[in-house]
Amino acid sequence: MSNNTSASPASPEPSGCPVSHNKGNIPANYNVYAQKVDPKNFMPTLNQEPAPGQRIPLSTDRMQSTIPKGGADTTWVYPSPQMFYNALRRKGKLDGDVKEEDLDLVVAIHNQNNEVTWNEVKKWEKTLHCECEPKLVRFRGRPYDLSPKARIKAWLGYELPYDRHDWVVDRCGTEVRYIIDFYHNENPKPNEPRLTVDARPAVDTAGSFYDRMNMFFRRSFFSSDLSSLPSPNANASIVTPSHVHNLSTLKQGGVGLLSTKEGEGAGAGASAGNNAPSSGGCPVKH
Repeated sequence: MSNNTSASPASPEPSGCPVSHNKGNIPANYNVYAQKVDPKNFMPTLNQEPAPGQRIPLSTDRMQSTIPKGGADTTWVYPSPQMFYNALRRKGKLDGDVKEEDLDLVVAIHNQNNEVTWNEVKKWEKTLHCECEPKLVRFRGRPYDLSPKARIKAWLGYELPYDRHDWVVDRCGTEVRYIIDFYHNENPKPNEPRLTVDARPAVDTAGSFYDRMNMFFRRSFFSSDLSSLPSPNANASIVTPSHVHNLSTLKQGGVGLLSTKEGEGAGAGASAGNNAPSSGGCPVKH
């Protein structure tokens, strides 16, 4: 018997490590704007350049939101009209209904929807968890996924939402997911809003289920001031019927979205006045 000391090293078996370490094969990550993002922080490289074929210049100014950003002493920043237009182009949504002249209004509606949504989230948090100052950690657009509530309402004959988002909120270090359905009333009656927002905690935990039941009974039986409580039909309208054609642009762009850039945003003081718990003490004993 002889020792073969020159045997070639064994090649790795195909059934080895299930995780690929070949960085070249890692798929690209995209956010809800269809922007390629850095997988380390999911932040996009923001494009403020005019798009090919764009007829008129668009504003590159970005408005600061009042929504505190989780993990930072900043608030989220809204996209500029130019960014919104570029996002529509990337997503192949620039059809005959989309006009450059409409983008200022479209972005204003977009921003209003976010502010109304955050105001509703704050009402939930202030009413049931006022010892915490909520912050928005991350968000996700899910326009093709009906929420359970929206599906049940559709079975009962109500209109479908035209968009849905999930927002993850930091509540004193605990992440809580909120579901937001956006509705458009095609034929509103007098004094009825054209755009409404329904924001509520997702029933992911027993605590969230309790909060949903708690709020239902508060709204139905125990509250004398419904304006202080979140509404399933929060008014988000800032448009008149003459602007209704712009809503198709908004739907294509994805209402309720936010955008931010690392290092951007106001300090914590810019949002503290809008999000701090009431000095009158927490109305709910925990």
